[in-house]
Formats: sequence, C-alpha cells, structure tokens
Amino acid sequence: MTHQAILDYYRDAHFDYVWVWGTWRHLALHLGYHDADHRTHQRAITNMNRQVARRAAIQHGHRVLDAGCGIGGTALWLARRLAVDITGVNISPHQLRCATRLTRRLGLHDKVRFVQRCYTDTGLPEASFDAVYAIESVCYSAEKLDFLKEAHRLLRPGGRLVVTDAFQADDTGRQNPGHDYLRCLQGWMVPDFAGRQQFQDAARSAGFATVLFEDVSHHVLPSSKRLYCIGRLLYPGGKLLEWMRIRNHIGTGNMQAAISQYRCLVDGVCVYGIVTAIKAT
Repeated sequence: MTHQAILDYYRDAHFDYVWVWGTWRHLALHLGYHDADHRTHQRAITNMNRQVARRAAIQHGHRVLDAGCGIGGTALWLARRLAVDITGVNISPHQLRCATRLTRRLGLHDKVRFVQRCYTDTGLPEASFDAVYAIESVCYSAEKLDFLKEAHRLLRPGGRLVVTDAFQADDTGRQNPGHDYLRCLQGWMVPDFAGRQQFQDAARSAGFATVLFEDVSHHVLPSSKRLYCIGRLLYPGGKLLEWMRIRNHIGTGNMQAAISQYRCLVDGVCVYGIVTAIKAT
C-alpha cells in the first residue's frame, strides 16, 4: 500500500469520521475503550486516551511523541490534562492542517507541535522523548520493525512505547486470511496487521527490554459493533452514491471495512491489543 493511497483514504473518508463517527465532538479517529465507568461512545473514546497515558506512564512535564497523530485529538487531550510537551508526526498535510487549527483554537500551541514526517523516519533527535504512543496507526507501516526501531531510538532510557491496534490472532493469517480480513485491509488501505507474537518478537528485536501484550478486544467490541451497525446501515446507500458518482470507491470501501472489522474480531481472526514496550535503562 502506497503513502498516496493512505493519504487519499483519509482525505476522502474525512466526512465519515467527522459526521458519522463523531470526530467533531471528541477529535478521535480510534475505537473507544469501554468499561464499567465509560459506557457511552464519547466517554469510551476519551477513555482510550486515558488507558494509553496510564500504560505509557506519562506525567506532567514529560516529552511525548504521537506517532501517526491523525488530527491531533489525543495529543491535545494529553496537553490539556497532563501539561505535557507533545509532538505529533503524520504524513497527511490535510490532517495536520486540521490539527494545527484545533491547537490554535484551544490555545495549546505552546505545548503541542506537529511535524509532517513518517514515523519510521522522523528526523527528530535521539533519546529525546519520555514516551511514544501510536493509536491505530502502526498497521499502516509495511515494515513494523522500522517503526519499532525508530521509536526505540527516540526514547530515553526507561522510556515507554504504547501501541494500540488490531493484530492477527496468530501468524498463520497470511496463509488463509479470509474475505472479511481482506476487505478490512483493502477498505482502510492497510498493508497488513501484524501477528500478535510477531509484533512482540519484533519489539524485542528492535531493542526493547520489556514487552507486554494485552488482548483488550472485549473493551473495544462495543465500538467495533457500532462501526458494524453504521456500515450495514449506510453501505447500500453508499453503493448507490458511488454508482451516481457522488461518492467514490474509497467511501464505499470504508463502509465495507467497518462491517468486516467486527466480523474479524468476533470470529477470532483478529484481536485488538495494547502493547507496552520499555527501553532498558
């Protein structure tokens, strides 16, 4: 999958994220983390930010990198609540323009900055961050090891990397992935999801001393089902609009992926994981 295909997807799917997923309220492009205290959609979305911050051990005054920052929702949330100095990297100029506007509107330009670079080659100084996180963005890297090596380089000794994403339940999925798995990849322009064990091994290969994988599929399942229901509801109309040339195939593929991702989770083809990796001191 080329960078241009990913850029085209996020540009053309922007309307869906804003008005269907509710990004205009919570500024997030990711799934929510549901638990007993966070049952509604918006509360679960912000709770995912909280879960990432806790696992990354982010504290007041830390320097933090958001790898694949989207429109900056999580970065802005952290800057407001923990007063961290945060840098977001993203390859999408469209999303970075949105992120910059939001930062100025919230008066956080002294705490948050954005850089148009790939998270596998940021050009940022070595050992300059206390924490690095990537929320549903590492899946877009064709070579996950390249991202892990860059994250390890950027972290200070003892620093933490947190990755939340979908993973293949095991590493045999590439041999017989199934239609839903392929539709999910194609609709979201994702090259492939890493296998859960494969990703942990790659993190250790990149130099991380401690690597922990948590299967939190049950915490994201309500959000996943929400996407599924939206996809089922809107897909027929989306196909009609594509036929009428009002929407393009990217919008239709986005709806198909919304349907397929839930089936992959329920069928056990994929799991949703949170990986915490710690650089040696």
